Amino acid sequence: LEANTTVIELVQRTSHKRAEAIARWHRIFVDGWIRGNVQAALPHAERVLEIARSIGNPVMEAFYWTGRSMLALRQGDRDGARPHAAKALEVVGEKGLNFLGAHAFGLLANAEPDPSSRRKAMAAGEEVLSRGTPIHNNFTFYDLAIQAALGQPAGDERRQRVGHQIATRGSHQAQHALRQFGGV
Repeated sequence: LEANTTVIELVQRTSHKRAEAIARWHRIFVDGWIRGNVQAALPHAERVLEIARSIGNPVMEAFYWTGRSMLALRQGDRDGARPHAAKALEVVGEKGLNFLGAHAFGLLANAEPDPSSRRKAMAAGEEVLSRGTPIHNNFTFYDLAIQAALGQPAGDERRQRVGHQIATRGSHQAQHALRQFGGV
């Protein structure tokens, strides 16, 4: 977090708004989503929205909405998370789905109380992945898919399907990415 704070301060001094939005989104992800410090992450989310709208960047605005969805989920507020994930998909549109869609669909799957809607969101996320997307989306989507599947009643067929995909396709994509970047 200390390095992230330094980056935010540097990009503010240089007035690089896009870089500031990305740095703040990483703060939302690490401090809010992973560490659970939701209240500390909320001002960063609001600043991402302010920046996105000031530079007219719908992908950055979608980052805000996914961040808000993550923070609502972290607080256990599925009802609050659902419209944020849906808004991310609306704002980013078809053009940005390959970059952020799988993540947003994974969040939507976690927020959906209805099993049929949850399955549709997960299938839509899988479709986005199948068309090609940055590798980090594979990791975040499958992490969210596991969490959504674990939220199902015991014995749900989806849990088995997600586990199988992680064990096969997901691991193959991860291995490919590691080979591509010299990790294997």
